Amino acid sequence: MITNKMEAITPEKAKGWLERSKNPRKLKARHVQDFVRHLNNRTFELTHQGIALDENGYLVDGQHRLQGAATSGKSLK
Repeated sequence: MITNKMEAITPEKAKGWLERSKNPRKLKARHVQDFVRHLNNRTFELTHQGIALDENGYLVDGQHRLQGAATSGKSLK
């Protein structure tokens, strides 16, 4: 079953989910820095791209967005 909800993702929550990544891909530094820049400049925009966790709470999508939050110290909202 798929469920969804909207919530602010704090840097601490982002770090926790990153630690529970099932199949982490190699991060692209430029992609992460784009998120950091947008979060720092308050130009981050909510889109259809979310953070996906499996039924056991393991991260399956959103690694770069979460790393951007963890690196910038800003919440995703």
